[in-house]
Amino acid sequence: MAVLTGATLMAAVALVGSPAPHAAAAASTTSFTLNGAGWGHAVGMSQYGAQEMAKAGYNANAILAFYYPGTSIQNQTVGNIRVQLRQAASVVVRYAGADGAVTPAGSSASAVAKGGAVTLTVSGSNVVASGAGATKTAKQINLTWSGASNCSGYVTVDGASAGSSGYCRGSMSATVVSGQVNLIVTVGLGREYIYGLGEVPSSWEPAALQAQAAAGRTYAAKQTYKSSCDCEVYSDTRSQAYAGRSKEIESGGWGARWVANVNLTAPSATVGSLILYGGAPITASYSAANGGSTEASNEIWSGSLPYLVAKADPWSVKPGVPDSIKAWTVAKTQAQVAAIFGLPDVTSITITTRTAGGSAKAITAKASNGTSKVINGAETIRNAFGLKSAHFSITGSAPPPVTPPPDPGRRPTVVKTPFPSIMLSPDLTGDGLGEVLGLDQNGTLVAYPFVQPGVDRLDTNYSLATGLQGQTAYAAGDWDRDSLGDVMTIDSAGRLYLRRGLPGAKLAEPRQVGYGWINYRIAMVGDITSDGWPDLLAIDPGGLLWTYEGTGTGFKPGRIRSGSGWTPQLRLAAGGDANGDGRQDILMIDAAGRLYFYAGNGQAGFAARRQVGSGWSNYYLASGFDLNGDKRPDLIGRNNATGLLYYYQGTGSVVWSGPKRIGSGW
Repeated sequence: MAVLTGATLMAAVALVGSPAPHAAAAASTTSFTLNGAGWGHAVGMSQYGAQEMAKAGYNANAILAFYYPGTSIQNQTVGNIRVQLRQAASVVVRYAGADGAVTPAGSSASAVAKGGAVTLTVSGSNVVASGAGATKTAKQINLTWSGASNCSGYVTVDGASAGSSGYCRGSMSATVVSGQVNLIVTVGLGREYIYGLGEVPSSWEPAALQAQAAAGRTYAAKQTYKSSCDCEVYSDTRSQAYAGRSKEIESGGWGARWVANVNLTAPSATVGSLILYGGAPITASYSAANGGSTEASNEIWSGSLPYLVAKADPWSVKPGVPDSIKAWTVAKTQAQVAAIFGLPDVTSITITTRTAGGSAKAITAKASNGTSKVINGAETIRNAFGLKSAHFSITGSAPPPVTPPPDPGRRPTVVKTPFPSIMLSPDLTGDGLGEVLGLDQNGTLVAYPFVQPGVDRLDTNYSLATGLQGQTAYAAGDWDRDSLGDVMTIDSAGRLYLRRGLPGAKLAEPRQVGYGWINYRIAMVGDITSDGWPDLLAIDPGGLLWTYEGTGTGFKPGRIRSGSGWTPQLRLAAGGDANGDGRQDILMIDAAGRLYFYAGNGQAGFAARRQVGSGWSNYYLASGFDLNGDKRPDLIGRNNATGLLYYYQGTGSVVWSGPKRIGSGW
């Protein structure tokens, strides 16, 4: 790793247009290191991401709108929900904190004094309750206790998730399911069930707690009756973690804090906020953290849902997310990997396919005898390797094969160089890698896909748009947050156009989103206001630096002043999150070729500059986005005298490795 200087700009790697590298030989290795990020399936809301958004000032509705795009939050009448607590040959219910009763269905009640216990067993298709003064037998045994309306009394269930704290809400019933006692508790979905959700710490920000309450209620509301448990939801991670009384009696006032925030999402016991799409509750999936991108439901499970899509999530990799979740490492011996794949040995393992969100979707292992096997499916891979998530890379094996262009049928586009405009784009194709875009002298906009990490070269170009003579192009990033890179252009009349990315590495027809930009120098810089939408920075003729807040379709009214003194000799560039603090930064090259870094504060402001490089006088800089899929912004430098193109890999700490020569004739 090194600070960028002009003296280091001449390292040579492969040229664009040179033959593809030969197939890599099988690696000789005794172990493999899996470097991952996130925890869970990554579909829907990131719980740690929600907490980071809340810390940044977002309310619960904004958090839910970010993670479930296109949805609305509404209060609706809700009923009761049945939660399975225990299924076993024998179940013991202890009236540890209340008097109560045991009532066989269709029969009279039998009182149980505080401190008493009821043992439930099976006799044929009946449940037998003993220890409550007399033995009761029935198809269904109901158990109630005093204080259930206000949690002043409680019972415990041996072996259940709530432990010694027990359950204080609702009522219980036992039936026979699959030859065992099946004990459920029936509670109100508006408040009672949510009081017992043990999904996030009660010490978190109020908005994060409220978002979790709404997501948990919506998830439960979507569940249907399951005959296997005589319930709608389980009390464990097969559904959601239902901790019963233990959640709302947490010491230090934390339990009361959780209850108070739940109540803010539920006006009454029978009315609660739900996340809706098309007027119906959504499948409100969530997980701890996603490593920097959510996943589409159809790529992890099955069925495409319009509100469960792959999209960049900078909140899940903020500094506040624990390091053990944000970045983790797992080592596997060759013997362990061989056992996973059922091979005699393993010389290499390769992630051959990734989801749009970056998770491993197919992984291939090769043995020394030439045999290979594949494991498909992100969750299958995660479980097979015992990982926190499927968002990982592998060291210790041969590099993965080159990814072909998005449409192998395309023919290379002839371009007229040198390119007046060069940009980095964050993934037009959904393969998890970025592209280098060039607008040539004939007005043709082309994309050069970046080849898989470990190869570090550009593949054959393909055309994105034509007829852009006299225009300036900018890579807008994922401007509309649909997980596809977008492009903006300014024509000779100063009109600003948005060209949305479409599936298949295509651009939509241009739509005008502004005018009057002739004398402005602009840069697409990502979300510098922390509202979840990418923004634009522009320098006016007087040298003032302005932030224009994006909305996904255009801009908010007005603008924010972000700096001054930006004379024409200073070149502004996007930095991405160059220092790894979760905020968007900017770069500047002065007249002497010195490269400066300005740390963003997340509120359209920037810290004082510091020099991070030199020797850039005769170089064209393209920056701000990630090329190699490691979620860190990279740099591209074109030597204006030689036309050679160089790649600098970002480290996330305002240092770039390289350079590696990846092109000529630019």
